[in-house]
Amino acid sequence: MLDLFLFTSDVSLAQSAESAGVASVIVDWERHGKADRQRGYDTATQTDPPVTVRQLADALAIPVTVRVDALAGEAEDDIERA
Repeated sequence: MLDLFLFTSDVSLAQSAESAGVASVIVDWERHGKADRQRGYDTATQTDPPVTVRQLADALAIPVTVRVDALAGEAEDDIERA
């Protein structure tokens, strides 16, 4: 069976996705070089605040995964916040 994951910070959407069988919601904190890598693509490049992770975790039974930058720069701080 294939697990489905959803990138979102929207609690209502995440709850609907959970009901539909999504395995995990992903909050994206990756930012270093992201704008350059995604230039010209219709993708999100914002970083959600830490409170978003707490709101999702409180509202869902499925795991909330946080994608952080590679182990450089602020990664240690991001891991602690997540």
